[in-house]
Amino acid sequence: MSAATPRVTELDLTGALFPDWGEVALLGMELPALRMLNLSQTRARFDPAPNPSAFVSLETLILNGCALEWGQVEVI
Repeated sequence: MSAATPRVTELDLTGALFPDWGEVALLGMELPALRMLNLSQTRARFDPAPNPSAFVSLETLILNGCALEWGQVEVI
């Protein structure tokens, strides 16, 4: 995906059906220029150890309606 979309900086995946946060992290690693990611209404299973290098350029992460606890958001 990174070869086809190397300059994507904003992505709205509201309501996407990710099975877990590991899949979300893979997406982040494929899009190194990503600065804004909207995952509102996404009910991915929380992975307690997401890849810390997955979102190195991310500045804005929108998680409305994701049923996450504050401690989980801090880890992400």
